[in-house]
Amino acid sequence: MATLYKPQGDFITGGGFIIPENSNPTVGLYPSDEGTRTNFGFNAKFNANGKNLKGRLNFIWRTENGRIFQARSNAIQSLGVDIADEENKIAVFEAKCNVRDLSPISLPIPNSGNVTMYVTMVDRGEPGDQDVIGFTLWNGNELWYSSNWGGLGTEQLNLYGGNLIVHSGFNSGTTNQSTSQTQDDNFLEVNSWPNPSNNLFSILVSSTNTTEPIHYTVFDIAGRFIEESIGSVGETFKIGDQYPSGVYVVKVSQAGAAKFIKLVKK
Repeated sequence: MATLYKPQGDFITGGGFIIPENSNPTVGLYPSDEGTRTNFGFNAKFNANGKNLKGRLNFIWRTENGRIFQARSNAIQSLGVDIADEENKIAVFEAKCNVRDLSPISLPIPNSGNVTMYVTMVDRGEPGDQDVIGFTLWNGNELWYSSNWGGLGTEQLNLYGGNLIVHSGFNSGTTNQSTSQTQDDNFLEVNSWPNPSNNLFSILVSSTNTTEPIHYTVFDIAGRFIEESIGSVGETFKIGDQYPSGVYVVKVSQAGAAKFIKLVKK
């Protein structure tokens, strides 16, 4: 018996600033000027039936050469929320963004439409000074920006000012099917079992699109990249036997649609 998750009432909101840290050597096409303020504001939520997402993201950072860049969302693509631990409420979301140069003498940015911002966060309660967040901006397979690159992915930073709010108002029931998280049951459904697991996880994707491949990308809860793979609709994807204990997030995508599921390795 497993819990069927439908994200009615899930929403997140936040705003404030962080002081980015850069890896050595610096990574990303447009890295931050280390130690300068990076401002952000966002909100995202599902509608009442849990099938549609709406929201916004505004993100402004400064580079070493004195330039100022903005990533502003044109669509919120996916949202995952876990509030099982009231003192560490977790959320991940993905936004399609347009990037522009806000410098006094601005320069054009090639291929700056529809880049992807991946955000991970932990809400640790009021007043927000213990909250942590990480931002990673990708243009396809090219890394444009990371707020704190850790070698395999972006590691979260404490807020220097502001607050994060993670809320879940989902409906839950019981079913003899595996755990499912989906924005649109008529298009892309992701099932995982067992979850939690002491060994392997099995993931099965159902989709009305039977021709496009399924892309799997696994991160740990801090946003660090773990692995990626490509499969087909109806094919069982098995992962996790070598993972240490912890919480992992799997991004499952197909033809522009994406879902996130959380896996717990005991």
